[in-house]
Amino acid sequence: MNYIKQLEFNNRALRRTVVSAMEEITDLRVYLESSKFYDDPTVQTKDVENRILPLRMLLLEALNI
Repeated sequence: MNYIKQLEFNNRALRRTVVSAMEEITDLRVYLESSKFYDDPTVQTKDVENRILPLRMLLLEALNI
C-alpha cells in the first residue's frame, strides 16, 4: 500500500472512531437527561464510569491508528 492510500485508510478509520465516540457521548447525555433523574438529580459515579469506559477505549484506539 502506498503512502497516500495508507493515509486515506487511516483518515477513514479515524473518522469512524470519532463518530463512534460522538455517539457514546450522545448516549451518555441522553442517559443523564433521562426521566430517571427528574426527581433525584444525583448520578451514581459507577453508572458514569461504565459509560465512559467505551468512550475512553475508542479514543485510545484512535491514538493507535
